[in-house]
Amino acid sequence: MTTLAEEIIKKAENEQNNEISKLKSEYKEEEKDRKEFWEKEKEKEKEKKEKYLEDKRRELLANAKLEKKKIIAHAKEDVVQNILINVREEFKKIENTKEFFKKIDDVVKQVEKEIGEKVIIKVSKTSKYTSKKYEVKRELEEPGFIIESKDGRIAYTFKLSELIDYYKDEIRTIIYKELKF
Repeated sequence: MTTLAEEIIKKAENEQNNEISKLKSEYKEEEKDRKEFWEKEKEKEKEKKEKYLEDKRRELLANAKLEKKKIIAHAKEDVVQNILINVREEFKKIENTKEFFKKIDDVVKQVEKEIGEKVIIKVSKTSKYTSKKYEVKRELEEPGFIIESKDGRIAYTFKLSELIDYYKDEIRTIIYKELKF
């Protein structure tokens, strides 16, 4: 009987060993699957971080480029404004020259032909312009002149600030071209 009992025990041990081997094999397979899963998860997380960092880098680069453009635009505008200030100062210097007085006379003749009547010339308070033919009023606070009909209905303005405002874009274009902006 011992042999039968031994046989049964041996058979049970074999089945148990087979079951243990099978469980070990399944465990190893599950462990391998878990390991692969976590490796993939780590890789996904790494890719997410890399994508985030790349997106951040691009965003920072774009912001830096935008800031650079703003700084350059401000610098250009500062240059333009400084040049316009210099133009105003230079205009004050030529406001009392014979060439400028001749320009006023030429424009007055042209305007007078257009409106068909005598005109009044308004100049800056610092202007030394005079005319024997036309009434001259020193009223303007800035360089330039205004030619208007006696009744005030028609007026042609040649004040420096208005001319600069009117031609601002053209002036900027010329300045940018000259300074190679």
